[in-house]
Amino acid sequence: MDYTQHGLGVFAMKKIKAILLIIVIAALASGCSQGIKYEMSRYTKPLRGSDYGSLKAKKHEQQQQQQLNALGVNEKPDKLPHEIKSASYSSELSNHVSSVRGVADARVFTADQHAYVALVLDNSGQGMLKSKPSGEREAGTNQIPYTAENSIHNNPFRFFLTVNDTSQLSDRFVRTVTESVKTLQPSIKEVHISANKEFMYYMDEFAQVAWGGESLEPYLDQFNILINHQFFNGKIMPNSLKYYRNQQ
Repeated sequence: MDYTQHGLGVFAMKKIKAILLIIVIAALASGCSQGIKYEMSRYTKPLRGSDYGSLKAKKHEQQQQQQLNALGVNEKPDKLPHEIKSASYSSELSNHVSSVRGVADARVFTADQHAYVALVLDNSGQGMLKSKPSGEREAGTNQIPYTAENSIHNNPFRFFLTVNDTSQLSDRFVRTVTESVKTLQPSIKEVHISANKEFMYYMDEFAQVAWGGESLEPYLDQFNILINHQFFNGKIMPNSLKYYRNQQ
């Protein structure tokens, strides 16, 4: 037996194994690197317009707020009750707000330099609510809703997603809706937004008046009650417009 050749054969085999091991380690390292890059890409993608509540969105919101504070343009809506002397329904603004990701439908009225927005939600906006993964939903279709003729609960929006308090909506979502209104109508200085289900019911009733070609003027006192109750801590509860009109 040629021990020299046998020794060289063993050495060659060990060398081949070492090379193969290096190749395997390199492949694994490459795979890990690609995996890390993929995971990183999930958190470094551009912020989507429909992302309202992720950590990235919240960080972006904080940076925007800091910039606004530094510029001294952090506007605060007034909270004092105010009298609306003339109001009009805006189909253009309503349609525009309804096109915002996360909004299923909207009713928008304007008065002076104020816009009053009632909306219901859908699931197209990511991370839209602060406190819950989805809005509050009315009783399911397996339950019989209260549909008395003069009740606001006899309403097509009773099965849509809503929230009781605007504070449950993410700041970025509220700002997105606000900017959508001001972009379309720059004369608006204050935008008041609510996704409260009963507020949407009431606002839909006023919209129906406008759609019918009827003036809102005879109902301005009730509109004032509704707006002040929803946004300005008004103590008087609004009535269904159906009930109110029957008392005229």
